[in-house]
Amino acid sequence: MKTARVVALAILCTFLGASVAFGAYFGSPETDSETGKVQRTDTGATYTWLHRKPSGERITVTVSTNEGRSFFQQAQRIYKAKSHRGVGYQVYIYYDPYKKNIDSWARILKQAASRYGVDDFALALSFVQSIPYQDVRKYQRYAFETLIDWTGDCSDTSVLLASIIHSMGYGAVLVGYPTHLAVGIKCSPEYVSRMTPGKTVTYFDHKGGKYYLCETTGMWFQIGEKPPNHPDVAEITSVPRSAPPYAAQSGTATFNIRSRYAYKVFVEFCSANQSPYSYHWPEHDKLWVIADNEWHEYRLDCTMGDLICFGARNSSDASRVTSSWGSGAGCKKLCQKCCIPCGGSYRTNLTP
Repeated sequence: MKTARVVALAILCTFLGASVAFGAYFGSPETDSETGKVQRTDTGATYTWLHRKPSGERITVTVSTNEGRSFFQQAQRIYKAKSHRGVGYQVYIYYDPYKKNIDSWARILKQAASRYGVDDFALALSFVQSIPYQDVRKYQRYAFETLIDWTGDCSDTSVLLASIIHSMGYGAVLVGYPTHLAVGIKCSPEYVSRMTPGKTVTYFDHKGGKYYLCETTGMWFQIGEKPPNHPDVAEITSVPRSAPPYAAQSGTATFNIRSRYAYKVFVEFCSANQSPYSYHWPEHDKLWVIADNEWHEYRLDCTMGDLICFGARNSSDASRVTSSWGSGAGCKKLCQKCCIPCGGSYRTNLTP
């Protein structure tokens, strides 16, 4: 870390290093009242927040999307069924089931920046800073999940900003402190001097580049600006342009199912990482059949990070189903108790 001529050691955190949801906050009662607003309807959502230009002028920014209430409700169900255990912050960027929506937001913010005549990254920073703060240290949100919930702590908003930066095509790192998480953006000193004129800035030398501190909690902190009483850096985690090798690792999801139903039961499994479901076992339009009361084990090859759900029904014809279990016919429903992450196991009795 460098502030003027002061240098501190940065330790690279590996991809598989454990993550801890932090809780430090650098906002104030004055700025808390200036947080952003979101209005959601059945057909879309409108976001409004304040943005400060380098000149100090404050403007109101408004953007709209076609993500309606049903979309948000479905996304919340998917996120609640996913694992949120500490496995490294990059997981919450690359394994986000709605990563494509982050890509869309990167385009939305670039278009809004052009429309309002402001810098695209600076607009992304003020947008994330406008999200109301909530201290939830034991629960790490995925990047887009923070937008869905419209709240989060420093680790939630930092993961979101890093994901947006990644989608915008900028270099980014996560900056870890003992009780806090922030972001660093790779850019030139000339760019920062334009965006944060007349202020002392903080940056980190990492792999031959300069990454300038970006604080995501509290309003009005500009690129490179270090809040008062901000701790010293503990570790730097890279956010590479492409997914790390770990993201391609394969695994197995194991389901053990027994039927107590008097007739045949038809079973299928789906990947819930995208909506509509992106993968199906055994194959699309095919089903496994349980015609006895014995235990049946299903071992499904899957990609680490996938969320696998089971569905069962009493008819192969979806239009004639009168009884169903789990996610039901075609895995159309998402239930927290019938979905597991790839690598996990599940055991259940299907009762009448």
